Amino acid sequence: MMPEHLATLPTSHVGRRTRRALHSSAVRLGTAVTAATAIGCNPLPWPSSEPAPSSQPVVLDYWDAQSGGPIITPLIQRFQEQNPRFTVNVTSMSQTESLDKFLAGFAAGTAPDVWKSTLVYNADFAARKASANLEPYARSIKNDLLPLALEEGRRYKNTLYNVPSEMDVYLQYYHGDLFTRSALKPPDTFDQLVEVGQRFLRLGTPDEPVWTIQVTGARGGHFQNLMICMSWNGAGVRNGLFDDKGNCLLTTAASVNGYQFWGDLLHRHRIAPPPNTTGVSIASGRLATQWSFLSTIAGLDRNPGPDKYGTAKPPAGPKGRFVPWGANGWMMYSGTKHPTDAWQLIAYLVSPEVDGAFCEARGVMPSNAKAYQQSWLQRPAYRPAVELLQTPQQMLLIPTWLPEWSTFVTEIAVQRNQKFLAGELPARQALEEMAAFLNAAQKKYLAA
Repeated sequence: MMPEHLATLPTSHVGRRTRRALHSSAVRLGTAVTAATAIGCNPLPWPSSEPAPSSQPVVLDYWDAQSGGPIITPLIQRFQEQNPRFTVNVTSMSQTESLDKFLAGFAAGTAPDVWKSTLVYNADFAARKASANLEPYARSIKNDLLPLALEEGRRYKNTLYNVPSEMDVYLQYYHGDLFTRSALKPPDTFDQLVEVGQRFLRLGTPDEPVWTIQVTGARGGHFQNLMICMSWNGAGVRNGLFDDKGNCLLTTAASVNGYQFWGDLLHRHRIAPPPNTTGVSIASGRLATQWSFLSTIAGLDRNPGPDKYGTAKPPAGPKGRFVPWGANGWMMYSGTKHPTDAWQLIAYLVSPEVDGAFCEARGVMPSNAKAYQQSWLQRPAYRPAVELLQTPQQMLLIPTWLPEWSTFVTEIAVQRNQKFLAGELPARQALEEMAAFLNAAQKKYLAA
């Protein structure tokens, strides 16, 4: 049995690559989400009205758990100027240090009124009853959010506990000069990736080879790289990890083969640099492609420069192209004394103008469909991401409804991946151990 929220999404079609088409698509994607569009079943009914805001002076505490203080602070200052009765205390911290601080704040009743964090924590915090149910407040924004954004915010128990601030899409970045000089195109399949890699190995020298992709490590972007290569290939419901009976598919032949392929890039095909190799990057000219999320664009704009690299969709595996994506977002503390005021701040932050400005500074895609009118989103570098957000059939379903998902990402998978890459754990055993953890988590979720 699957969670009730694993319904099939409708297909959105990619329009022409013009500003008019992108705007039209954004408006289309921002229409009301019906029972067929939310990932989980029939959505809960939206309240007929929202709680009325207060007129009294109020002090709110806001935490940015992704080191976003320099970006969010001026936007919140503008909010305070527009709403003089508000005083908002902003605290910025890294994602790494945030979890312990959140848990301590929940235990002591001192968590902030509003925070922004990774949606990996969404189900965990909701299961702890630490984050507030935002359904009573969100009527005014439901038509503005991209369906994928609203879907992700309602992933846990089909209830809105998080309003996504941004959408992040996994892309392939490539060194333009290397491909031009070699008369090659960026790889569009896994087989082409290996072929291109062999060609680039012949371009370098024994002391300074040209690598095609980085595999070493198992955290951060490398973990997402792993998710592509271990063939989350459409076998599960909505391109996910579970079949319609709730069984994890990581132990299928397709997943084992894909996971082994990931390791083979390093050990067999040898188109990836060995562990602890330094100086390998697109900017250095020693790396042909890099797979990562959208923040990479800002770094590559600085070095080697916007005209020296390109972006493309990640290569397709044996069963097709299935792309990791993610979202971060705003949550409200269930223990806040000022829920309507906290919501007023969230509604401001997710408005088209503010969400667009915030995402431009972070280099990610807005969750508000109306923000796609903004000119910065017309850059060719962002075009593959915009197209992918309009084709959900190519997007992987990450099981963020599981409260244990954050533990899986930061501990269970990392440990097995590192042992596998080091040759200490066979591919099937690594995946069997991961699948056992996820099966237990899924069973617990379905029984709740």
